[in-house]
Amino acid sequence: MTTMLQHLNIADTTPISTPHGQPLRYVGGGAQGHLWALDMPPLHVAHVHSHAVTDTILFVRAGHGLTLLGEELDPIVHHADDVLVIPAGRLHVGINLSARVDFELLEFRTDAPDALDVHLAHWVQSEIEQLARRAQDAVAAGQDPVAAIRRNAA
Repeated sequence: MTTMLQHLNIADTTPISTPHGQPLRYVGGGAQGHLWALDMPPLHVAHVHSHAVTDTILFVRAGHGLTLLGEELDPIVHHADDVLVIPAGRLHVGINLSARVDFELLEFRTDAPDALDVHLAHWVQSEIEQLARRAQDAVAAGQDPVAAIRRNAA
C-alpha cells in the first residue's frame, strides 16, 4: 500500500463552520483519523460539547487558553506545546484567555471530515459564559484563572 505525502500551509486552507462555534481548517488525514487546525480569536468562548464516539487530541501551537472538562467543568490551562487528550463522550469547551492574541491548536480526531461527531450541551452554556468571563478577567488582572473560577464557584 502506498501512502501519498501531503504538504500544505494551514493558512492556505478554507475554514468550515462547526456546531460548536469554532471554525476548523482541514489539514489532512487518512484511515485512522484527521487533523484540523483551530484558531480561536481573542476572548472567544466555544459552545460546550462532546464527541460521542471520537477521542480528541489537542496540541497547542500558540496562545493561552482554558478547557473546562467533564460534568464538573474541571479547568485546565494551556500554553504553547501542551497536549490534552479528551476521551469520547466527555463534555468540554475551549476558551481563549487572551484579549490580544489567537489561541491556536491542532486537533486530531477519528471522526470523518464530512460527518463531524459534535453534540452540543446547551443546558450549561450560560454557566460556561460566566466562568469564561471570570477566568478572562483574572488573566487581564494578572491573576490565576483557575483560582478565580474556583473561588467564585464556592
